[in-house]
Amino acid sequence: ARYRADGRRVVSVVVTDGRRSPRSTPRSDADMAVLRHSETLRAARCLDLDVPPLQLGLPDVKTTAHRESARTQLAAVMRGETLDHDLEELFLPHPELEDHETHRLVASLVIEALSLVLAQAPDARPPALWCYEIWAPFPRSDRLEDVTSCRVTKERAIAAHASQCQDTDYVAGVRGLMRYRAVFSNPHEVNLHMEYAE
Repeated sequence: ARYRADGRRVVSVVVTDGRRSPRSTPRSDADMAVLRHSETLRAARCLDLDVPPLQLGLPDVKTTAHRESARTQLAAVMRGETLDHDLEELFLPHPELEDHETHRLVASLVIEALSLVLAQAPDARPPALWCYEIWAPFPRSDRLEDVTSCRVTKERAIAAHASQCQDTDYVAGVRGLMRYRAVFSNPHEVNLHMEYAE
């Protein structure tokens, strides 16, 4: 949200199709995948992404075949085969500290794909790699972004995933995490301007 507000190009990649997502109403896996696809597009509109999210459409990343497909497709995205872009920074969940298993697996696949790309192009400049919190706060961090000005936009994008927010208030959870980061990033420094951070 912050990068788009600053006019920077953001390419979002969604690896799985969401068919395994929790649901409180009866719905087939196929119907869930269609719903999650539309929610992802709605969230992208909230963030004003200049290109639609690249949805790889894998049912999961638990089988060897699906992991290999994800690695191959992610490497193609990073090389610019899928979309023309300059890869300066990569943002991903933490491959060890994140609580959600699929998020951890996808993060590991991103790192593996990047290693493959860099091995094939040794003169390429590697992008900066940044891990972000989703389901678990990190014990410490080495980068902090003030997201006060784009908090509402971020919350709208999260709420766009209505099927997931129906039974769990992820908006409140993420808001609490952003507030926690702003307050406890360095509690011995006075920062009256940063209300929310990540």
